[in-house]
Amino acid sequence: MRNLINFIANLTLPFFVLAYYYPNPWLINAVKTTACFFILKELFNWCCPQQQTSKSNTPKKLRPIRVLCIDDDQVNRTLMKKVVNNISENVEIRLAMDGSQGLNMIDSFKPDIVFLDMLMEKMNGNEMVKKVQRRYPKYLDKIAVVTSLESNSKEVTESIFMGCDYIKKPISPEKIRNSTYKILDRYKLRSHLNQDN
Repeated sequence: MRNLINFIANLTLPFFVLAYYYPNPWLINAVKTTACFFILKELFNWCCPQQQTSKSNTPKKLRPIRVLCIDDDQVNRTLMKKVVNNISENVEIRLAMDGSQGLNMIDSFKPDIVFLDMLMEKMNGNEMVKKVQRRYPKYLDKIAVVTSLESNSKEVTESIFMGCDYIKKPISPEKIRNSTYKILDRYKLRSHLNQDN
């Protein structure tokens, strides 16, 4: 109904111009009709204001949390992947077999969290943390070193001092979850984990 009134009112608008330059009874009646439609249009808009199309209430999809697990033991990598996947479905996981591969993946994958095994034959965790400090210092507080070493050992102490989190083996879902939340909370990213809920 609104569209019809608007259409007729706009269609008869030229009659105003014609009646001004070429006055005759037919055009004057057309002008009166046009005026009625304009009045009707304004009354209709005043009585029934057009509702603006509301934006979709669908929440914006948040990007997945990027998790990098670095461990030279395949069993440990598989276990870590399973534990992380159980925290949330909105995660993207990459696995690295040693510190050298892990460094390259930090540059390309840009992880939000890095779980790093401390004791590896090829570039151990402590060596990698030092390289991260030199190349990608903003990632230091995204790293959680995973080790059977005590927190007061030299390697762990150095990593903690540089900003890394510490997870004592054996790993458990609770330890991984707590460390995940701790790191994500630093960057206000924990809400991304609830995307699948």
